[in-house]
Amino acid sequence: MLLTCTITLAGFCVIGGQTSSNAIAAENYPTAIRSTGVGWALGIGRIGSIIGPTLGGMLLTSPGQAGRIFWFAAVPVLIGSMAAFLASTVKRTEQ
Repeated sequence: MLLTCTITLAGFCVIGGQTSSNAIAAENYPTAIRSTGVGWALGIGRIGSIIGPTLGGMLLTSPGQAGRIFWFAAVPVLIGSMAAFLASTVKRTEQ
């Protein structure tokens, strides 16, 4: 039950983070190149959507504990969360 709740919460946060990256990119880029910034944010998200399941499948087939997959999956999410936090903090201090 705890694992199901954790996975649901992680999925909710990942989808929310990917969606909010569009707003962060639109807010941080100047108007002249805003579409380029949002396009890059969407492109990086799509690359992650391709690499994530592939890497997860490789980790599932490797010998070892299946619980390690969750630890490996947490690293990119934490990096992305910190990057979004820092991007919003830098924008606020510039104003």
